[in-house]
Amino acid sequence: MQKKDIFYWALYDFANSFPVIVFALYFSQWLVIENHVSDFYYNLIFVIASVLLILTSPVLGAISDQKGIKLPFLKILTVSMIMTILITAFLTLFFKTSTTIITLAAFFFLLTNYLYQFSLVFYYALFPQLAKLEKRGFVSGLGGGAGWLGQIVGLLVTLPFATGAIYLFGNPGRPQTFLPSIILFFLFSLPMLFLFKEKVHSTQAKISIKQEYQKYFDNFKTLIKIPGMGRFLLGYFFFTDAVLTLQNNYPIYLQQVYQVNDKLKAIFSITALLASVIGSIIIGYLADKKGLKKTLVVLMGIWILVIPFFSLAPDFTIFWAFAILVGFLGGATYPILRSILSYLSPEEKLSSSFSYYALMERFSTFLGPLVWRIIVTFLTSIGSSRYRIGMFSMGLFVILSFIILRKIPFRVTH
Repeated sequence: MQKKDIFYWALYDFANSFPVIVFALYFSQWLVIENHVSDFYYNLIFVIASVLLILTSPVLGAISDQKGIKLPFLKILTVSMIMTILITAFLTLFFKTSTTIITLAAFFFLLTNYLYQFSLVFYYALFPQLAKLEKRGFVSGLGGGAGWLGQIVGLLVTLPFATGAIYLFGNPGRPQTFLPSIILFFLFSLPMLFLFKEKVHSTQAKISIKQEYQKYFDNFKTLIKIPGMGRFLLGYFFFTDAVLTLQNNYPIYLQQVYQVNDKLKAIFSITALLASVIGSIIIGYLADKKGLKKTLVVLMGIWILVIPFFSLAPDFTIFWAFAILVGFLGGATYPILRSILSYLSPEEKLSSSFSYYALMERFSTFLGPLVWRIIVTFLTSIGSSRYRIGMFSMGLFVILSFIILRKIPFRVTH
């Protein structure tokens, strides 16, 4: 294993986690709670970002595979993301909130979300070069653990800004957290962007974007004919549909169901994320020993048992205890899924495979948020309990995922 490149790769996941957690926790509340934007429009942001990803990531992923390069794409997307976050921070910090400012901030948040997901296509496609097949669970777990750790550090660093203990300039409150998060992202992403050594496998002088769009569906058909690939992508779609819907809505859930303040939300998030760090590294290591598929099946079974109890927790203390377990499971599951995909995909199709991996993750923001929105909109008569029902419904998506993923070809995943 190439230890320096593994460090740079994991450090990038650590870096991009700062704006991810800060915006998930504080921007969502700035938009929905402070400025009274409907949950529907907040979730619509992720839907539109998904459409943009559908239109671009498979084509750019195919071009990346043909050129045999991934890092240049990651650099461009990272710089673009830094710019959109800076603009969002500028709008929320220096302008009085109005319909125009709220709309613009939401638009640049949408672009940030799109660019972040797009960047992961090339970031994930780089990791198979870092380790042999039998070590990928551990390496993927290191990256996942670094990402969760980055979210913890991001929360700890920005908490004083959110509570008003530290004040920069401009509008007080949640917008104060956005600028520190982007500064940290910029600084810690530099080693990956400038020191990481990519193994370039081939080059192709001429690439036609028009032709790639014409081959859009043919490329997808070819990809899903790879043994286990179609089943994996479908199962991953249902799993991440549930998890992302919960992740995107949990700050609002805590507010509506338990009336939790921002400081306690941050502490709550830190404990769950710490469990994710532990789960990511430990289970990633064990999966290389016990087998990726066996590990995944066990994890999915635990998810199915936990989500109903999670949604029915009678008080915040019990909910918190289950959240720690959910954090552990989340940290453990995603590195295993990434590793399995790297097994299923031929080396020359890695960018394309991970583009559809990212696409399934984004495409999942259609169905989950739609179900969530229908429940919280049409069950207003039962008050905050409608949020519990929304969370409970996500367990059905995990069951579907389990049914599909357990039949991935065993020979491919140990």
